Amino acid sequence: DKTFETGNKSVSINSASTVSKVIGSLTKGKTYYLRIRTFKTVGSTKYFSAWSAVKSVKISK
Repeated sequence: DKTFETGNKSVSINSASTVSKVIGSLTKGKTYYLRIRTFKTVGSTKYFSAWSAVKSVKISK
């Protein structure tokens, strides 16, 4: 869902040096919409950035 209102899944990456992430179990021929945001934990509080622009990815393999 391009509006991120239904069918959402989250993937967490806990290393600041990570520059890519492989996401499995995707359906060939389907278009997925992705967006990211960063966060920083200070004490027990998480501070989040704004969401990135939406990127569409069509699965070909």
